[in-house]
Amino acid sequence: MSFKHKPVLLNEVLRFLMPSSGEIHVDGTVGGGGHAVNISKYLGPKGLLIGIDRDQEALEAAGQRLAKADYCPVQLVKGNFRDIKVIVSNLGIKTVQGVFFDLGFSSYQVDSPARGFSYQQDVYLDMRMDSSQKKTAAELVNTLTQEELARIIREYGEERWAKRIAEFIVKERRKKEIESSAELVEII
Repeated sequence: MSFKHKPVLLNEVLRFLMPSSGEIHVDGTVGGGGHAVNISKYLGPKGLLIGIDRDQEALEAAGQRLAKADYCPVQLVKGNFRDIKVIVSNLGIKTVQGVFFDLGFSSYQVDSPARGFSYQQDVYLDMRMDSSQKKTAAELVNTLTQEELARIIREYGEERWAKRIAEFIVKERRKKEIESSAELVEII
């Protein structure tokens, strides 16, 4: 499966950012590079586009897409957008003229069975945005306390039944380790 990215609200993004020749812009969630390649068209050879992503596959896809376009110099960095100040500083840059974030999952991540994000297929519970992270969702579901599970489900899933779902998970994992999306869906 190839990493494709069709940018959403592209005209609105470009109108808001107003990228110009010679500027430095940061795409904090570069993904497949759909927005980045369009922003880079305006920056020219004296500009710079910095692309940040946690997902190595996304960075590789963005790198290929941006290399083909070749509108401006590009610096791709594996990292989390929350560290944008450090990342930009480490590149020796003091000021940027534009910053863009396209938050959320990409369809590539959801549709890729190996990533384990979808409940549409029975797959291993991976669910890591950054596949170099050590703990998978399966490990968390099987090792966290009931209270920790409830907090995560409530905070990140915005689920009002988080406490009850955590109870079900803990009850079932006493019988058998939970490893697949189908098992988790059945429990929930």
